[in-house]
This record gives sequence, structure tokens and C-alpha cells, in this order.
Amino acid sequence: MSVSQKSVVAVTGASGGIGSAICDLFVESDFRVVGMDLREPAISRSGYQHIQVDVTSESDMQSMAAGLDFPLQHLITCAGIAHPSEPPTTLAGQLIDAGIFRASVNLNLVSHYVTLMALLPNIESGTGDRSVTFTSSINALMGFSTTLPGYSSAKAGLLGLVRTLVVPLGEKGIRINAVLPGTVPTPATTEEWRDSPDHFERLRTTIPLKRLPSTRDIADVFLALSSLRHITGQSIVVDGGQSVGRTS
Repeated sequence: MSVSQKSVVAVTGASGGIGSAICDLFVESDFRVVGMDLREPAISRSGYQHIQVDVTSESDMQSMAAGLDFPLQHLITCAGIAHPSEPPTTLAGQLIDAGIFRASVNLNLVSHYVTLMALLPNIESGTGDRSVTFTSSINALMGFSTTLPGYSSAKAGLLGLVRTLVVPLGEKGIRINAVLPGTVPTPATTEEWRDSPDHFERLRTTIPLKRLPSTRDIADVFLALSSLRHITGQSIVVDGGQSVGRTS
């Protein structure tokens, strides 16, 4: 599977609300984009290539990567969401069981490392500036009354993983950072909080900028990081001040 475009970015979670916005923006910016998701593609346009793969499966990711015979300049891991049982359980004032916790951490933390390890040879084979960007969350930094234990722990783990990988990847000329979005209304998050219909409006009123971020707001930051060639080991919060307000 070959790609001729000079600058190639791989994006996991490419069929999600934020992931598809990232893919769209990078295509518009003259990158060749390889999107990866277990779901069908969310976009169809020249410059975009979609691969259906389970990012939580180490064997599937290794098999997929073996078929990529081109270098990557940038990797963005955007796959992840709270386990479906987390929001209703926490809204009921209960803690999730260990099985749900484990599944959430597997999707929101372990899969990012699996992806990195599978695609690292392709990044190493590239030249010039190269980068890895994990998608974390402001849940990694603060507690909410409607807490999501598995999701929040995993997103915090990504920040630790970034710090751990700065030196070994830096020695290969590869940067690594994390983007921490605030609450973004997408089809997936709307379904996630279906039992709390005022969730997004309640959050919006407490944000200093008085609006929730759009998927394009988040995608803009990933694109910017792809060109900031001396930024590594950083956690970039994109939330309009939501985390300062510390609302539930």
C-alpha cells in the first residue's frame, strides 16, 4: 500500500466527530491523510485513505502496519470515548466495576501505545520534522461531580506517557505532545450524555468564552502542532476556560 504524497499524517478514531474534523482539515492543508477506525469512513475526498482496523488489537495493528510501505510525518491518536456504562453509572452516584474500568483504560490509554508501537517504524523512516500527538482531555486535570473514573484515569495516563516518551522519541527526532479538549458536542458525546439532556447547556453557561468548542476548534490545534517544530512534551488545553471554572 503506497502513498506518493510528501507529507503523510495518520489519524486514529478517524470516523468520530473530532477525528473526521482533523482529517478534513489536514486534507485541506495539502497533507495526505490515512484515517484508521473500526467504523466506515466519515469523509470521502481526494487525499484521504481509510483503513478499517481495531486500534485496541495489537495483532490487528501490527498486521495493518506491515502493509504500509511509506513513511509517516505525523501520527494523531484520536480513538477513544467513555465506556457506555460510565455516564449513567456516575449519574446514579455509583462507581463503575473493575471490568468497565479496565475496558475504558484499554480503549483510552493502551490503544494509543499500541498504535504508536505499530506505526513507529513508519515514523522513524520519515525525514525532517515528525510528531506524535495524543488526544487526552481536561478530565485528566480535574475532577467533575459526574466523574468518569476509567476515562479520566486513562486520559491522565496519556499525559504521563507523553512525558515518558519525550526523551526516547526526541533522540529519533520525533516530537510528542498531547491535546486536551474541553467538552465537545459530537454525535458520540451527545449519545453518551443522553440521560442528562441539559448537560451541554449547563456547561456552556459556565465557560468564560460562553461557548463549547467545535470539532474544528480542536482540529485547528492539531494542525498547528504539526508545524511547531520545537514543541515537544507539552499538554495543550483547548477548552475556552472550562477547566478554570471547575464545573460539574
